[in-house]
Parts: sequence; C-alpha cells; structure tokens
Amino acid sequence: MFDSHFRTLFISSPAHLRLESKRLIIERKESTTIPHKALAHKEAKDSDNLSDIYSPYKSDRKDSVAIPLADIAYIILESPRITLSSALLDALSTHKVALISCDSSHLPSGIFTPFLGHYRSLAVLESQIALKKQTKSIIWQQIIKSKITNQCSALKLAKPNEIKAIDSLQSLAKSVQLGDSTYNEAKAAAIYFKALFGNSFIRMRDINSQINAINELETQAQVAGDSTADIADTKDSAPNAIINSALNYGYAIVRAAIVRTLSSSGLNPALGLSHTNVFNPFNLADDIIEPFRAFVDSLVVEMLSSGEFLQSSELSLQNRTKLVQILSTQVCMLCTAPATQAHTTHTQNLSNATNKGKLYPLMRGVIICVQSLVKLIESNGDISGLGFDLPVFMEDISNGREVYEGASDV
Repeated sequence: MFDSHFRTLFISSPAHLRLESKRLIIERKESTTIPHKALAHKEAKDSDNLSDIYSPYKSDRKDSVAIPLADIAYIILESPRITLSSALLDALSTHKVALISCDSSHLPSGIFTPFLGHYRSLAVLESQIALKKQTKSIIWQQIIKSKITNQCSALKLAKPNEIKAIDSLQSLAKSVQLGDSTYNEAKAAAIYFKALFGNSFIRMRDINSQINAINELETQAQVAGDSTADIADTKDSAPNAIINSALNYGYAIVRAAIVRTLSSSGLNPALGLSHTNVFNPFNLADDIIEPFRAFVDSLVVEMLSSGEFLQSSELSLQNRTKLVQILSTQVCMLCTAPATQAHTTHTQNLSNATNKGKLYPLMRGVIICVQSLVKLIESNGDISGLGFDLPVFMEDISNGREVYEGASDV
C-alpha cells in the first residue's frame, strides 16, 4: 500500500477551500489573514510568512495558495469560519486525504475519510470477520507488550529516577498473557501516569467535565469564604486539565491517521481486536493506537518541562500546532518476533532495534503497522513465521520529539 502523501495542513483562521486543477486552493476571507499556522509540518520552522511557507505553491492571487492534493495526507480545520466546496470533498476522497474537524474547544471532533479505498476490500473484510479468537488474543498480546515496553522507555527518558515504577513496568511487559487476560495494561497505566506526571495526576478523557469541576470548586470556595490559600488549592487540578487536554489532542491526531490508513487498507475500523464498543465506529483504530501513545506522552512531557503550557486549562494555538507535529516525528518500526515465541526473543529483538528496525515519520509508521496487521489477519490463523511491525520507543532517535528529516522513505 504505497502512500506518497506527506503534508499535514493546520488551518486555524477563516478561509475558503476549493478545488482547482487537482490542487487545493486556500483563499483568505475578507478582513482576515490567511492562517499563518496552516503549516505543512515538514516545513514548520517558526515562520509566520505564508509566502515563505508555501513558496513552491504560490497561486496567481496574492491572497491564496495552491497545494497539489497528491502531497496532502491530512487537513485539520480549527476555525468555525472555514468553508469548502463539495467538489473539494469529492477530490479529497479520491486522493485519500483525511479531513479533521475540531470543536469549540479546538479538540478534534470528526474525520472525513475515503470510503472503500482498497481494491480488495471484500476479501480483506471477509478475513477480518473470520479472524479466530485465538489469533485476536495473540495479536492483542503483542500490542500490549509493545505498549507497556514503550511506556517504560518513555518513563526512563522523562523520569530516570523513578526506578521502582520502571522496574514494575518491565515486569508487567514480560508477563502479558494471551488477550491480556491479567489486565496488565490497566495495571501499567496506574503506575505509569502517576510516575510520569505526579501522584496528583488523574487521567481523564472528558476534559470539559474536569474544567467545569475546577470552576465549580473555585466558586464554592469563594461562596464559603475560604481563604486565598484554600482557593488556590482548588486550582491544583488545573495542570491536570492542560496535560489531559494535550494528551487527548495528540491521541486524537494519531487516531485520525490510523483511521485514514484503515480506510485505505480494506479493514473495517469498527471490528476491533479487543475494543468492541457497539457505539464506537473506530474500535480497531483504538486497538492499533496503543503502542503509539507513549510517543504523544513524551512530547507532552517535553512541552510541560519547557514551560510551553500557559497557566490555563486550554491549549494555545502554538501548543496545538506543535502537537500536530507528532505525525512528522520519527519512529523506529520493528518487526517483532512471532507472538507464539517466548518473550525473551521479543526482548532481544527490541534491544537490537537500531540494527533491525528502520526510522520513518510516524504517519508512515502507522501505514507499515496496518500493512503487517492485514497480513496477520489474512493468514487465517497460521501466523507462524509472520511478524508484527510495531513502533519502538528509543531515547535518542525514536522518542516522539525528533522530527523526521529524511526523504528516502517518503
């Protein structure tokens, strides 16, 4: 499944998007500035000059730019004043471009992806439906081993003094059973997030509820006549909110990349391996994202450590722009040992990742992961000799922070 698309467009200001000669035309709206942060992340180098960013794609008009659709993988729309044509939507589908919309809190809320974008959709879908429970359990075991191993490596990078937590994560990674029947994933999460962000941190997916709770506590403290110190205590949860917002934003971007790839692979995103929520159309994407989460976590830790988050519970435009860059960060993809082999072999392979693995931008790493999953699914349960390409977190070169600069693999 070759994919030449490599650009991620982040559009945060009012604009009109239309189609012209297989190019996306971005036109500024009257009395506004065309989004200076509509960045193709391969070129996001702190420039606020649109003509500098898109110099190869200048349009005939001063107030617009033209970008070939063949270059674009993702378009993220943040402003409620962005309009686009139906002809463009059809062209985006044809060129397998994912369009991501955001809500009033700037969090991704929806995704437009191609429908049936694979030439063997039915054959792949039939294999997916017929997948044996035992095979699902084996694949899920590999995913969770990879996730916990990556969490352990991310914690080593961010908090090397958390020796007890690191040792616990290593032990949990080694003891993952088929289908994660002993719930090592949940046990690891309880240890990991506390060690990474502090004992007061609580992982929450519904950020609006948390923000409302903080505001309500503050109001109650003021009404009760509590001291300034007591009111300040209610704001201790504010860092939790901004960290959760950043994590959720990064996860949503990676999830969208996985959904786009699944749509082009012939797999049905609703048919998960472990996630089976009947109301979730992207169960399989929520399975595949697990080993990639540590890369988002690492980027958020770096932003937190460098003071990039303002004293607020909401992400700034600069925060969101940087989080979108997660798709362009380099990851080492390693074909792990067949899940039927002992964990010691898996661990040895991870230790030799620099020799056996290869670096890719994360968006391409997702494609490689899904391709290997399709092979496993189509094996009809005979996975002996087959490997599973999964991301490997490495301190120096595959950590969610270094932007992929090479072009040979793109």
